[in-house]
Amino acid sequence: MALRILSTSHINIKNKNIYLFLVRGVVSALHIPGHLSKAAVSILTPDLSNIDRLITDDLVKLQTNLSSRKSSFHLDSFIQQWNHMVELRLQREDLETRRIEVTQLMKQVASHTADTTRPNKIEEVKQEGIRLRTQLKELTKVWWDVEETAVTRALSLPNSLHSETPIEDSRELYSFIPPKSAHSPNDSTKLDVKFVSHSPTAFYMRGLSARLELNWMRNFSNDWISKGYNLISPPDFVRSLIVDGCGLDFNNPQKVLSLATVPDHGSLEKGNGFHLVGGSSLPAMVAFLTKNAIEEPIPLRLASAGRTYHPPTESNHEDLTNTTQASSIHLLTVMKNCPDAMFKEVVRVQETISMQLQKLDVNFRIIAVPARQLESWEQYRSSVELFSSSSKKFIQVANISIIGDYISRRLSIYGPNKEWPGFVTSQALSVPKLLYCYLKN
Repeated sequence: MALRILSTSHINIKNKNIYLFLVRGVVSALHIPGHLSKAAVSILTPDLSNIDRLITDDLVKLQTNLSSRKSSFHLDSFIQQWNHMVELRLQREDLETRRIEVTQLMKQVASHTADTTRPNKIEEVKQEGIRLRTQLKELTKVWWDVEETAVTRALSLPNSLHSETPIEDSRELYSFIPPKSAHSPNDSTKLDVKFVSHSPTAFYMRGLSARLELNWMRNFSNDWISKGYNLISPPDFVRSLIVDGCGLDFNNPQKVLSLATVPDHGSLEKGNGFHLVGGSSLPAMVAFLTKNAIEEPIPLRLASAGRTYHPPTESNHEDLTNTTQASSIHLLTVMKNCPDAMFKEVVRVQETISMQLQKLDVNFRIIAVPARQLESWEQYRSSVELFSSSSKKFIQVANISIIGDYISRRLSIYGPNKEWPGFVTSQALSVPKLLYCYLKN
């Protein structure tokens, strides 16, 4: 959970006695290097058993993955570091074995009381033990340094790509154009949404906008419950461990909001910070899973209706398509890690979202996102986009992603029979984005 700080920079944003803390520099929250092991408690050990296979049998596949994503990850140097770490570990294990043998030999020599050469033999064995202990101490320091770099880089490797992911350009999967409406256009967004200046991108919904938000959250939630989803209430705050486990850069101020280091809120410097993500988000739902046993029958379908939070951006604050906070519905399906089955689950979610949007008579499309636009934790993503008549472009209002066992391996989340389950997740509704496109149309 804890790692060293390389460099830090932060911004404090005061908001009702709570300080949001944006920080840089922590390497990883999933791995504790050897030199810090006495000062921190290891909650889990990420599963990296697939790395050796990735850099040998599946090397071409890994190279294609990195190339398709336009990743800057330097594979050759990583392979050298990883092999060096493995070599040092084997040397260390050999020294440990020899040290145990010397300890046993010392006991045997000491038990031979009638042997006149016993003092010389004891001294000889003792010196051998000292030599081995010194070698082990020196090697361990080198191994810790190499391991810290190699393991941290291994944790930064992106997820594998699903076979349905386009490599070059996006691929349209479905489109819907409603019949022409007799309603006359109007600029009702500005009438029903009031932006305020006391907090980044804070706004109030009023009148029609407020009624639509309440109706959509209620009706869409009921749709998912009728489809077999279990409504849960995850926490709004999660630890750095969970954020990092989800493949998000928890120390990047452009990716996640963090609380300042205050009593009882943990410490970002120790990789144990507190992050505001909202209960309707992937990290919050994953945090829920870490505290519950996953048993048969699966798939287990979960839905969370609530708030989601993102860091403020440099763009215009009075913009419903890029708000810091939003009412949303997030889905997470826990299932067998089978690529074909997970893709069928994506299609299942797409069909329900399509049905919901068709009832609103809006112009939308669903596209498969190319590899270079995926997040590091995604194998596949389809984007649901509404056409905005004011901006003359499509705006994403929902998305569905295949994660596979990427997160379950990192956070040691076991399914039935101690297998790593696969995840399919979706932000099925973002009220501000949908509201913007709906009212502008």
